[in-house]
Amino acid sequence: MSKDVAWEAAHLTQTEINRREVKRGRPLVNRSRIAEQLGDTHIEAAKKIIEADQDALTDPLTGLPNRRALDLYLAEQVRIAERYNRPLTVAMLDLNGFKNINDTAGHGFGDLVLQAVAGYLRGTDFIARYGGDEFTVVLPETSITQTDPVVKRILSGLNKYEGRYKEEILRVGASIGVAALEKKMTPVDLLNNADKLMYKAKEDGKKIPRQEWLLGSVAYRNNQEQIIIEHYERGEVGSIFEEPTIINS
Repeated sequence: MSKDVAWEAAHLTQTEINRREVKRGRPLVNRSRIAEQLGDTHIEAAKKIIEADQDALTDPLTGLPNRRALDLYLAEQVRIAERYNRPLTVAMLDLNGFKNINDTAGHGFGDLVLQAVAGYLRGTDFIARYGGDEFTVVLPETSITQTDPVVKRILSGLNKYEGRYKEEILRVGASIGVAALEKKMTPVDLLNNADKLMYKAKEDGKKIPRQEWLLGSVAYRNNQEQIIIEHYERGEVGSIFEEPTIINS
């Protein structure tokens, strides 16, 4: 296959990725269009290019979309939200207790935990592995006030996990930051806002007594630009405190 033909196949593949939603790291690709462009004798070569590009969008450990897939998907969703004035939110999730698992049972066991967590999180709209023990959920057509069921679904999934190493039971929770798209905000801005809120949730969660019962902490901004942090109890996804933490910022 000539360099020009190979480049054209890759270009067509990327065009399809940018035009369609990247779901589970396996974008739909118009194979017939590429085959027509290359001719029957080059179909197998074209398939290899497509598969290589799909693999480049998938996290090999968890099978979830990776950071590159997230960047492509989020950029498209920001464009759509801005063009049609639609809501868009992003949730950044960092696992609580994961360092203890790595220190106690080793990184191999930690990899198994990440795979299990990915299994619980699948089906939650678009979710990608951001890196390490961080995951990102993109929620098109969703405002901040509509994210509560999604957050509880994520925490309910994590609540099911119970790993055993020798005589010790290992559990994970999550700190979650939820941010909404605002005017003139870039995809990077949106991710950074969610990331900052996630760390606010993590910091506040460390102050909670009876840490063994803490499943997760969630931070978001309300209409008054206050940061609201809610804490959820393990065993039953309900708030530990009647009143959440409120930070004026």
